[in-house]
Amino acid sequence: MFKAGKSAEDVGSWSSSIEEPIAEADEEVSRLEKWLVETNGEIEHRKQKDKEEREARAREEELKFEREQMEMKLEFERQLEETKAKHEQRTTKLPKLQITKFNGTYEAWLPF
Repeated sequence: MFKAGKSAEDVGSWSSSIEEPIAEADEEVSRLEKWLVETNGEIEHRKQKDKEEREARAREEELKFEREQMEMKLEFERQLEETKAKHEQRTTKLPKLQITKFNGTYEAWLPF
């Protein structure tokens, strides 16, 4: 600028007029960086919260499945016991027979 014939005062006023917009731009960049960090933090927080909610739902579904499975098992065991009880009531046990060995002749067979 000195070659163009500008004075030191002109250069100083020009540089001071440039410094103010640069400072404003720096402040805006800082503000945007802060906003970006906050936004990314919120996004990460939401992702973590969503993940925890999905895991909680999965645990609830698993517990529900296990509970239903246990209820079905208990129901089948109860039905099995009822079936066994009904089956036992229908049958009667006969007394055990003592068969003695025949030690004689064929003529003595008839009275035996």
